[in-house]
Amino acid sequence: MSKDEKSIPASSPDAEPLNRLHRLVLEMRGAFVDQTIWIDVLVTDLLAHYFSPDPVRRSLLHSEVLTGRDASFNGRLEVLEDVVNLSFPDFKKKYPLLFKSLSNIRRLRNRLAHAQVDNGDEFLRKGYTDRIQLVFHEKGSKRTQIIMVPEFKERLKECTKCILALVELQQLISPVENESPTESR
Repeated sequence: MSKDEKSIPASSPDAEPLNRLHRLVLEMRGAFVDQTIWIDVLVTDLLAHYFSPDPVRRSLLHSEVLTGRDASFNGRLEVLEDVVNLSFPDFKKKYPLLFKSLSNIRRLRNRLAHAQVDNGDEFLRKGYTDRIQLVFHEKGSKRTQIIMVPEFKERLKECTKCILALVELQQLISPVENESPTESR
């Protein structure tokens, strides 16, 4: 901070717009990242069960290949889409847009996780309570993306729908292992 800049105590009324933005950003990032973690865990588990019915080998596949240093969420989604296309055509017909939704979710997750939140004076002066603006670089230029609260809530619903579809796929890939104790009797 230079001599000309003055700091504003977080508890002062002047800091309230920034504090409000900060709370909204935490809520959005936290909720969305939490949902995408569930999706990523399910996708990884689905692939591990599909490619290795043996628990010991499956554990090794999971830790060293599917979530190893060269693995990515996008890569796992691509492999799972290939698995579904080849082995579960009825599931693909039932959920034709699943992988497009998962790709959109992945992109927003990456944007929320890696982009800077616009907390500049110009944005804060507008006093928004229903949106955040992300600042990022893409294809050589600085860009922004506004995320409104209603749009964000729709994206969370999209995550939930994808999770439910993936749980259904889990039953197709490994029905016995995923049964509840009462179903196996």
